[in-house]
Amino acid sequence: MLCLHLGPGRLGLGLIVDQLDEVRFSVCLVGSPDSDSKEQTQFGLSFIDPDTGLEYRDVEWASNADTVEDLPPDVLELVDGPEPLLLTCALGEGIAARADWLVELVRRRPDGAETVLLACENDLHEAYEQLIRRAGDALKTYPCVVDRICAWPSKTAIDDRGHRALISHPRDDQDRRVVSVHPIGEWIISVADDVPATLSKLSEASLVTVTHLDNAGFKARKLWSVNGVHMVLALIARREGVDILPLEGAYEQAFLTLAGPLMRQISAGVAGLWPEIPVEEEYASARIAAFVESPDETARILERHLVRTDLRPFMRRLDRRLGEAARAAQAAGQDCEPFYQAMALVVAVLSDLTRYYADDGQPLDRTVDEQVIDLFARVLERWLDGERASDLLATLRRALRGHHSVGSSPGE
Repeated sequence: MLCLHLGPGRLGLGLIVDQLDEVRFSVCLVGSPDSDSKEQTQFGLSFIDPDTGLEYRDVEWASNADTVEDLPPDVLELVDGPEPLLLTCALGEGIAARADWLVELVRRRPDGAETVLLACENDLHEAYEQLIRRAGDALKTYPCVVDRICAWPSKTAIDDRGHRALISHPRDDQDRRVVSVHPIGEWIISVADDVPATLSKLSEASLVTVTHLDNAGFKARKLWSVNGVHMVLALIARREGVDILPLEGAYEQAFLTLAGPLMRQISAGVAGLWPEIPVEEEYASARIAAFVESPDETARILERHLVRTDLRPFMRRLDRRLGEAARAAQAAGQDCEPFYQAMALVVAVLSDLTRYYADDGQPLDRTVDEQVIDLFARVLERWLDGERASDLLATLRRALRGHHSVGSSPGE
């Protein structure tokens, strides 16, 4: 059975293609036609577990096809044939450049041939909706939740300022992609009715679950337990001036002290809203272990949003990952003290002008800052008592106002 996978990056190779390979799909990797390096049929998975180490995997085809006609002839023959076809995408914003390509490919399929698209993304770009609408009934799509810590292998070096830095090595000396992966992960696919043949085959993979349950609860569990707690990890690191993960020593202990109670209250919130969703202790403990074992960079988690000139995207992200979780926990009868500690951490980081990442050098805007305060107030709504919420808001407002006296935005 054929799968075309678009987006052979960290998650694409480290979770999606890994699981496809496990159940013996015939895989064609489709990379960007603008890439400096051509996709290869062999790639490496470097497992954090030293007993597993580095494994090289092979797929049947690899392509940087600019048009559908540029795909390998054997792949086109299968696309044009009646056998079921699976399309998986881990492209992020890059889906916008591939939407026309995918529509063209779907239109080549014979009438009645099974064609399934899985968008393996944390946040769906609007181009997916347009693609699905244009493709019509010929294309079946099912919502996914994907979770695995995947990173480019790296080594520590000392930069010109004397700071430790991670130097990434996404390709080996033979130009093959190599991805570092943690063994913990999951790929949940929600199917309302009959399970199509492609997903029946995929469900046999070790990290894949095909369920008839709605994916809203699974998505919230992952967003709050994984993305939210990972954000806390990165903020602790940033507060302490640490750029390289995992944390060590006292910093690791500070994270563990907060993460355990936070995970328990998140689990209670998920159970309160979606009692059918599993919230086993093992789920939380496994994710915490992954956080403290996986090499990473604080910047990968925070850099795009921890920018002083405009903290509005940061606050919206904070609300989705932790504010909503706190409201669910409060509704489930939790005291929300771990969430308060997380918000105090946020204020501590945002108050320190040296903890921001470099931006475009634009001057600070007091109007934008007031909108940031309003957004933070929404993060705290309906779970934190008025007095402590007012204290956090007042502290952040004073800090942001104080930054204006410096005369410019921060940079590294």
